[in-house]
Amino acid sequence: MPVPNHIVVVIPLPYRRDGGFWVRDAGLLVRAFRDLGLRSTLVALSGGATIDEPVGLEKDGLVLGTIDELESPEWWKSVCPDAVVLFGWGLHHFEKVRQAFRQITPLLAEHTDSDGMRSPRVGIGRFWYLAWAQAMDRRGAIYPWGWPAAPSTLWASLWTLYCLAVSSTRGAVAAEIASRIPVLLTESPVALTRTKDWLISYGYPARNLHLVPHSIDLEHIPLPEKAQKKPNRIIAVGRWTSFQKNFPLALRVAKEFLRERADYEFHFVGATPTSTPIVDRLIFHGRIAHSSLGRLLAGSNILFASSRYESFHLAAGEALCGGCSVVLPSCIPTAEWFASQNSGTVAPTPTVKEMTRALHAEAIHWDEGRRDGHAIASYWRTRLDPEVQAREILRLLG
Repeated sequence: MPVPNHIVVVIPLPYRRDGGFWVRDAGLLVRAFRDLGLRSTLVALSGGATIDEPVGLEKDGLVLGTIDELESPEWWKSVCPDAVVLFGWGLHHFEKVRQAFRQITPLLAEHTDSDGMRSPRVGIGRFWYLAWAQAMDRRGAIYPWGWPAAPSTLWASLWTLYCLAVSSTRGAVAAEIASRIPVLLTESPVALTRTKDWLISYGYPARNLHLVPHSIDLEHIPLPEKAQKKPNRIIAVGRWTSFQKNFPLALRVAKEFLRERADYEFHFVGATPTSTPIVDRLIFHGRIAHSSLGRLLAGSNILFASSRYESFHLAAGEALCGGCSVVLPSCIPTAEWFASQNSGTVAPTPTVKEMTRALHAEAIHWDEGRRDGHAIASYWRTRLDPEVQAREILRLLG
Protein backbone atom coordinates (compact mmCIF):
# COMPACT_ATOMS: atom_id res chain seq x y z
CA MET A 1 0.00 0.00 0.00
CA PRO A 2 1.40 3.47 -0.88
CA VAL A 3 2.30 5.90 1.90
CA PRO A 4 -0.65 8.22 2.70
CA ASN A 5 -0.27 11.71 1.26
CA HIS A 6 -1.97 13.47 4.18
CA ILE A 7 -1.88 12.08 7.72
CA VAL A 8 -4.20 13.80 10.17
CA VAL A 9 -3.57 13.42 13.90
CA VAL A 10 -6.67 14.10 15.99
CA ILE A 11 -6.76 15.00 19.67
CA PRO A 12 -10.30 15.99 20.74
CA LEU A 13 -9.15 18.40 23.45
CA PRO A 14 -9.24 22.22 23.38
CA TYR A 15 -6.09 23.63 21.77
CA ARG A 16 -3.93 25.92 23.91
CA ARG A 17 -0.65 27.48 22.87
CA ASP A 18 0.78 26.98 26.35
CA GLY A 19 -0.52 23.43 26.66
CA GLY A 20 2.53 21.68 25.23
CA PHE A 21 0.62 20.48 22.16
CA TRP A 22 3.67 20.50 19.88
CA VAL A 23 6.18 18.88 22.25
CA ARG A 24 4.20 15.78 23.23
CA ASP A 25 1.62 13.25 22.07
CA ALA A 26 -0.37 14.34 19.02
CA GLY A 27 1.53 17.49 18.04
CA LEU A 28 4.89 15.76 18.37
CA LEU A 29 3.65 12.99 16.08
CA VAL A 30 2.64 15.59 13.48
CA ARG A 31 6.16 17.03 13.61
CA ALA A 32 7.63 13.53 13.17
CA PHE A 33 5.53 12.79 10.09
CA ARG A 34 6.61 16.12 8.63
CA ASP A 35 10.26 15.38 9.38
CA LEU A 36 9.79 12.22 7.30
CA GLY A 37 8.72 14.42 4.38
CA LEU A 38 4.99 13.78 4.66
CA ARG A 39 2.10 16.20 4.87
CA SER A 40 0.56 16.06 8.34
CA THR A 41 -1.99 18.15 10.22
CA LEU A 42 -3.11 18.36 13.85
CA VAL A 43 -6.86 18.53 14.44
CA ALA A 44 -7.98 19.75 17.87
CA LEU A 45 -11.03 21.36 19.43
CA SER A 46 -11.26 25.12 19.15
CA GLY A 47 -12.71 25.50 22.63
CA GLY A 48 -14.39 28.68 21.43
CA ALA A 49 -11.02 30.34 20.79
CA THR A 50 -9.61 31.69 17.54
CA ILE A 51 -6.00 32.21 16.53
CA ASP A 52 -5.61 35.68 15.05
CA GLU A 53 -1.89 35.46 14.34
CA PRO A 54 -0.81 31.86 13.76
CA VAL A 55 2.83 31.06 14.37
CA GLY A 56 4.99 28.08 13.44
CA LEU A 57 3.02 24.94 12.68
CA GLU A 58 -0.22 26.77 13.42
CA LYS A 59 0.08 28.33 9.95
CA ASP A 60 -0.38 25.16 7.89
CA GLY A 61 -0.34 22.29 10.36
CA LEU A 62 -3.34 23.00 12.57
CA VAL A 63 -7.09 22.76 12.01
CA LEU A 64 -9.50 23.62 14.83
CA GLY A 65 -13.14 22.57 14.99
CA THR A 66 -16.03 22.11 17.38
CA ILE A 67 -17.06 18.65 18.51
CA ASP A 68 -20.11 18.93 16.21
CA GLU A 69 -17.77 19.59 13.27
CA LEU A 70 -15.54 16.66 14.18
CA GLU A 71 -18.65 14.46 14.14
CA SER A 72 -19.63 15.66 10.63
CA PRO A 73 -18.49 13.73 7.51
CA GLU A 74 -18.99 16.91 5.46
CA TRP A 75 -16.52 18.79 7.66
CA TRP A 76 -13.95 16.02 7.23
CA LYS A 77 -14.22 16.33 3.45
CA SER A 78 -12.66 19.79 3.79
CA VAL A 79 -9.77 18.34 5.82
CA CYS A 80 -9.14 15.58 3.23
CA PRO A 81 -7.30 12.98 5.34
CA ASP A 82 -5.72 9.94 3.69
CA ALA A 83 -5.08 8.40 7.12
CA VAL A 84 -6.03 9.35 10.68
CA VAL A 85 -4.26 8.80 14.00
CA LEU A 86 -6.78 9.40 16.79
CA PHE A 87 -5.91 10.05 20.41
CA GLY A 88 -9.38 8.87 21.44
CA TRP A 89 -8.36 6.53 24.26
CA GLY A 90 -11.01 4.02 23.15
CA LEU A 91 -13.74 6.16 24.72
CA HIS A 92 -17.38 5.61 23.73
CA HIS A 93 -18.17 9.29 23.27
CA PHE A 94 -15.74 9.65 20.35
CA GLU A 95 -17.50 6.98 18.29
CA LYS A 96 -19.30 9.62 16.19
CA VAL A 97 -15.93 11.20 15.40
CA ARG A 98 -14.59 7.81 14.28
CA GLN A 99 -17.62 7.16 12.10
CA ALA A 100 -17.38 10.60 10.50
CA PHE A 101 -13.80 10.49 9.27
CA ARG A 102 -13.98 6.81 8.38
CA GLN A 103 -16.45 7.80 5.65
CA ILE A 104 -13.49 9.64 4.11
CA THR A 105 -10.68 7.13 4.80
CA PRO A 106 -10.58 3.59 6.23
CA LEU A 107 -7.01 4.06 7.51
CA LEU A 108 -7.22 4.60 11.28
CA ALA A 109 -4.76 4.09 14.10
CA GLU A 110 -5.98 4.90 17.60
CA HIS A 111 -4.25 5.26 20.94
CA THR A 112 -6.32 3.39 23.51
CA ASP A 113 -7.44 4.14 27.06
CA SER A 114 -4.27 5.52 28.57
CA ASP A 115 -2.95 2.59 30.58
CA GLY A 116 -5.55 -0.07 29.86
CA MET A 117 -6.37 0.03 33.55
CA ARG A 118 -9.17 2.54 34.09
CA SER A 119 -11.86 -0.06 34.68
CA PRO A 120 -12.66 -2.62 37.41
CA ARG A 121 -10.53 -5.15 35.54
CA VAL A 122 -7.48 -3.76 37.39
CA GLY A 123 -9.00 -5.04 40.63
CA ILE A 124 -11.70 -3.41 42.73
CA GLY A 125 -9.29 -1.94 45.28
CA ARG A 126 -7.03 -0.33 42.71
CA PHE A 127 -9.99 0.93 40.68
CA TRP A 128 -11.53 2.54 43.77
CA TYR A 129 -8.19 4.16 44.61
CA LEU A 130 -7.84 5.59 41.09
CA ALA A 131 -11.36 7.05 41.28
CA TRP A 132 -10.67 8.49 44.74
CA ALA A 133 -7.32 10.01 43.76
CA GLN A 134 -8.79 11.62 40.65
CA ALA A 135 -11.67 13.02 42.72
CA MET A 136 -9.16 14.46 45.21
CA ASP A 137 -7.32 16.04 42.26
CA ARG A 138 -10.50 17.68 40.98
CA ARG A 139 -11.09 19.20 44.41
CA GLY A 140 -7.59 20.67 44.55
CA ALA A 141 -6.29 18.44 47.34
CA ILE A 142 -2.57 18.02 48.01
CA TYR A 143 -2.73 16.00 51.23
CA PRO A 144 -4.93 12.89 51.72
CA TRP A 145 -6.99 14.55 54.46
CA GLY A 146 -9.06 17.68 54.94
CA TRP A 147 -12.45 18.54 53.50
CA PRO A 148 -11.93 16.94 50.01
CA ALA A 149 -11.48 13.47 51.53
CA ALA A 150 -15.10 12.84 52.55
CA PRO A 151 -16.86 13.77 49.27
CA SER A 152 -14.08 12.09 47.27
CA THR A 153 -14.48 8.88 49.26
CA LEU A 154 -18.26 8.91 48.76
CA TRP A 155 -17.96 9.63 45.04
CA ALA A 156 -15.31 6.93 44.49
CA SER A 157 -17.43 4.35 46.33
CA LEU A 158 -20.58 5.15 44.36
CA TRP A 159 -18.67 5.24 41.06
CA THR A 160 -17.01 1.89 41.78
CA LEU A 161 -20.38 0.29 42.60
CA TYR A 162 -21.90 1.74 39.42
CA CYS A 163 -19.01 0.53 37.25
CA LEU A 164 -19.19 -2.93 38.77
CA ALA A 165 -22.91 -3.05 38.00
CA VAL A 166 -22.51 -2.05 34.35
CA SER A 167 -18.97 -3.27 33.65
CA SER A 168 -20.11 -6.33 31.69
CA THR A 169 -22.37 -4.31 29.36
CA ARG A 170 -20.04 -1.31 29.01
CA GLY A 171 -17.04 -3.57 28.63
CA ALA A 172 -18.69 -5.50 25.83
CA VAL A 173 -19.54 -2.29 23.97
CA ALA A 174 -16.01 -0.90 24.44
CA ALA A 175 -14.43 -4.19 23.31
CA GLU A 176 -16.64 -4.26 20.22
CA ILE A 177 -15.59 -0.69 19.34
CA ALA A 178 -11.93 -1.56 19.90
CA SER A 179 -12.18 -4.67 17.73
CA ARG A 180 -13.35 -2.55 14.77
CA ILE A 181 -10.40 -0.13 14.94
CA PRO A 182 -7.90 -1.26 12.26
CA VAL A 183 -4.77 -0.38 14.27
CA LEU A 184 -5.08 -0.17 18.04
CA LEU A 185 -2.07 1.31 19.86
CA THR A 186 -1.09 1.12 23.51
CA GLU A 187 1.95 2.65 25.13
CA SER A 188 3.46 0.18 27.59
CA PRO A 189 4.00 -3.58 27.85
CA VAL A 190 1.73 -3.70 30.93
CA ALA A 191 -1.08 -1.89 29.13
CA LEU A 192 -0.57 -4.12 26.07
CA THR A 193 -0.95 -7.29 28.13
CA ARG A 194 -3.97 -6.07 30.09
CA THR A 195 -5.76 -4.68 27.05
CA LYS A 196 -5.07 -7.87 25.11
CA ASP A 197 -6.44 -10.03 27.95
CA TRP A 198 -9.49 -7.77 28.14
CA LEU A 199 -10.23 -8.06 24.40
CA ILE A 200 -9.73 -11.82 24.45
CA SER A 201 -12.12 -12.13 27.42
CA TYR A 202 -14.87 -10.74 25.16
CA GLY A 203 -14.00 -13.05 22.30
CA TYR A 204 -11.84 -10.73 20.19
CA PRO A 205 -8.39 -12.00 19.12
CA ALA A 206 -6.63 -8.61 19.63
CA ARG A 207 -4.61 -9.03 16.43
CA ASN A 208 -5.05 -5.29 15.81
CA LEU A 209 -3.35 -4.35 19.11
CA HIS A 210 0.25 -3.09 19.02
CA LEU A 211 2.79 -1.50 21.35
CA VAL A 212 3.71 2.02 20.22
CA PRO A 213 4.93 4.08 23.19
CA HIS A 214 4.54 7.81 23.52
CA SER A 215 7.24 9.83 21.79
CA ILE A 216 9.73 12.08 23.53
CA ASP A 217 10.78 15.44 22.07
CA LEU A 218 14.54 14.96 21.74
CA GLU A 219 15.27 18.36 20.23
CA HIS A 220 16.22 20.02 23.53
CA ILE A 221 17.59 16.97 25.40
CA PRO A 222 21.37 16.65 24.91
CA LEU A 223 22.88 13.18 24.47
CA PRO A 224 25.54 12.54 27.17
CA GLU A 225 29.04 11.87 25.94
CA LYS A 226 30.57 8.42 26.33
CA ALA A 227 32.17 7.95 29.74
CA GLN A 228 30.74 11.32 30.83
CA LYS A 229 30.51 11.59 34.63
CA LYS A 230 27.11 12.90 35.58
CA PRO A 231 26.65 15.09 38.67
CA ASN A 232 25.02 13.56 41.74
CA ARG A 233 21.74 15.31 41.18
CA ILE A 234 18.20 13.97 41.58
CA ILE A 235 15.44 15.66 39.63
CA ALA A 236 11.70 15.36 40.26
CA VAL A 237 9.46 16.82 37.55
CA GLY A 238 5.73 17.43 37.69
CA ARG A 239 2.78 19.60 38.59
CA TRP A 240 3.40 19.19 42.31
CA THR A 241 0.29 21.13 43.30
CA SER A 242 -1.78 18.17 42.06
CA PHE A 243 -2.79 15.27 44.29
CA GLN A 244 -1.65 12.85 41.58
CA LYS A 245 2.06 13.68 41.90
CA ASN A 246 2.12 13.13 45.69
CA PHE A 247 4.33 16.05 46.73
CA PRO A 248 4.20 15.20 50.47
CA LEU A 249 5.77 11.79 49.80
CA ALA A 250 8.41 13.20 47.44
CA LEU A 251 9.40 15.91 49.94
CA ARG A 252 9.74 13.44 52.81
CA VAL A 253 11.86 11.12 50.69
CA ALA A 254 14.06 14.03 49.58
CA LYS A 255 14.70 15.07 53.20
CA GLU A 256 15.44 11.50 54.31
CA PHE A 257 17.79 10.87 51.40
CA LEU A 258 19.70 14.17 51.65
CA ARG A 259 20.20 13.63 55.37
CA GLU A 260 22.30 10.53 54.56
CA ARG A 261 23.86 11.55 51.23
CA ALA A 262 25.71 14.86 51.63
CA ASP A 263 27.11 14.49 48.09
CA TYR A 264 23.71 14.81 46.39
CA GLU A 265 21.33 17.62 45.43
CA PHE A 266 17.57 17.17 44.99
CA HIS A 267 15.79 19.42 42.48
CA PHE A 268 12.02 19.92 42.16
CA VAL A 269 10.85 21.20 38.75
CA GLY A 270 7.27 22.44 38.33
CA ALA A 271 4.80 24.30 40.51
CA THR A 272 5.08 23.25 44.17
CA PRO A 273 2.99 24.07 47.27
CA THR A 274 6.16 25.52 48.84
CA SER A 275 9.34 26.99 47.41
CA THR A 276 11.20 27.46 50.69
CA PRO A 277 14.25 25.15 50.95
CA ILE A 278 13.72 23.02 54.05
CA VAL A 279 17.16 21.41 54.06
CA ASP A 280 20.43 22.17 52.31
CA ARG A 281 20.77 20.99 48.72
CA LEU A 282 16.99 20.95 48.20
CA ILE A 283 16.23 23.25 45.26
CA PHE A 284 12.89 24.43 43.83
CA HIS A 285 12.90 25.65 40.23
CA GLY A 286 9.19 26.23 39.62
CA ARG A 287 7.97 26.01 36.03
CA ILE A 288 10.77 26.24 33.46
CA ALA A 289 11.00 26.23 29.67
CA HIS A 290 11.13 22.88 27.87
CA SER A 291 14.65 23.64 26.64
CA SER A 292 15.81 24.42 30.19
CA LEU A 293 14.36 21.14 31.40
CA GLY A 294 16.36 19.27 28.77
CA ARG A 295 19.60 20.82 29.99
CA LEU A 296 18.72 20.10 33.61
CA LEU A 297 18.00 16.45 32.77
CA ALA A 298 21.33 16.19 30.99
CA GLY A 299 23.01 17.50 34.14
CA SER A 300 21.28 15.02 36.50
CA ASN A 301 21.76 11.32 37.06
CA ILE A 302 18.47 10.17 38.65
CA LEU A 303 14.83 11.07 38.05
CA PHE A 304 12.53 10.45 41.01
CA ALA A 305 8.74 10.04 40.68
CA SER A 306 6.21 9.51 43.45
CA SER A 307 2.92 9.60 41.49
CA ARG A 308 -0.20 7.95 42.84
CA TYR A 309 -1.21 7.05 39.28
CA GLU A 310 0.10 7.58 35.76
CA SER A 311 -0.42 6.13 32.31
CA PHE A 312 3.13 6.57 30.96
CA HIS A 313 5.08 9.27 32.85
CA LEU A 314 6.52 11.40 30.09
CA ALA A 315 9.04 13.07 32.42
CA ALA A 316 10.58 9.67 33.13
CA GLY A 317 10.85 9.01 29.39
CA GLU A 318 12.49 12.40 28.89
CA ALA A 319 14.93 11.68 31.72
CA LEU A 320 15.93 8.32 30.23
CA CYS A 321 16.59 10.01 26.90
CA GLY A 322 18.83 12.48 28.74
CA GLY A 323 20.85 9.69 30.36
CA CYS A 324 19.19 9.67 33.79
CA SER A 325 18.16 6.47 35.47
CA VAL A 326 14.73 6.42 37.14
CA VAL A 327 13.29 5.57 40.54
CA LEU A 328 9.57 4.84 40.27
CA PRO A 329 6.87 3.17 42.37
CA SER A 330 5.49 -0.08 40.97
CA CYS A 331 2.00 1.45 40.60
CA ILE A 332 3.26 3.34 37.51
CA PRO A 333 2.61 0.95 34.58
CA THR A 334 5.91 1.74 32.82
CA ALA A 335 8.05 1.34 35.96
CA GLU A 336 9.42 -2.17 35.34
CA TRP A 337 9.91 -1.44 31.63
CA PHE A 338 11.72 1.85 32.19
CA ALA A 339 14.03 0.20 34.74
CA SER A 340 14.70 -2.87 32.59
CA GLN A 341 17.85 -1.74 30.74
CA ASN A 342 20.12 -1.11 33.73
CA SER A 343 18.22 2.14 33.82
CA GLY A 344 16.40 2.29 37.12
CA THR A 345 15.01 0.88 40.35
CA VAL A 346 11.37 0.14 41.18
CA ALA A 347 9.96 0.59 44.68
CA PRO A 348 7.42 -2.15 45.47
CA THR A 349 5.13 0.27 47.34
CA PRO A 350 4.87 4.08 47.28
CA THR A 351 5.89 4.62 50.91
CA VAL A 352 8.63 6.82 52.36
CA LYS A 353 10.58 3.77 53.50
CA GLU A 354 10.45 1.88 50.20
CA MET A 355 10.96 4.92 47.97
CA THR A 356 13.95 6.09 50.02
CA ARG A 357 15.42 2.60 49.96
CA ALA A 358 15.00 2.47 46.15
CA LEU A 359 16.66 5.88 45.79
CA HIS A 360 19.63 4.78 47.91
CA ALA A 361 19.94 1.58 45.85
CA GLU A 362 19.97 3.57 42.62
CA ALA A 363 22.59 5.99 43.97
CA ILE A 364 24.80 3.02 44.86
CA HIS A 365 24.46 1.70 41.30
CA TRP A 366 25.90 5.01 40.09
CA ASP A 367 28.60 4.98 42.79
CA GLU A 368 29.78 1.52 41.73
CA GLY A 369 29.74 2.19 37.99
CA ARG A 370 26.73 0.04 37.13
CA ARG A 371 24.94 2.93 35.44
CA ASP A 372 26.07 4.55 32.18
CA GLY A 373 24.30 7.76 31.16
CA HIS A 374 25.33 7.47 27.50
CA ALA A 375 24.15 3.84 27.28
CA ILE A 376 20.83 4.65 28.97
CA ALA A 377 20.18 7.62 26.68
CA SER A 378 21.25 5.76 23.54
CA TYR A 379 18.88 2.86 24.16
CA TRP A 380 15.82 4.87 25.12
CA ARG A 381 16.29 7.48 22.39
CA THR A 382 16.00 4.70 19.80
CA ARG A 383 12.89 3.38 21.57
CA LEU A 384 11.08 6.69 22.15
CA ASP A 385 12.22 8.72 19.11
CA PRO A 386 9.17 10.37 17.44
CA GLU A 387 10.32 9.33 13.97
CA VAL A 388 10.56 5.70 15.11
CA GLN A 389 6.94 5.82 16.30
CA ALA A 390 5.83 7.57 13.10
CA ARG A 391 7.51 4.94 10.90
CA GLU A 392 5.94 2.14 12.96
CA ILE A 393 2.46 3.65 12.61
CA LEU A 394 2.97 3.96 8.85
CA ARG A 395 4.04 0.32 8.71
CA LEU A 396 0.98 -0.79 10.67
CA LEU A 397 -1.37 1.28 8.53
CA GLY A 398 0.14 -0.25 5.39
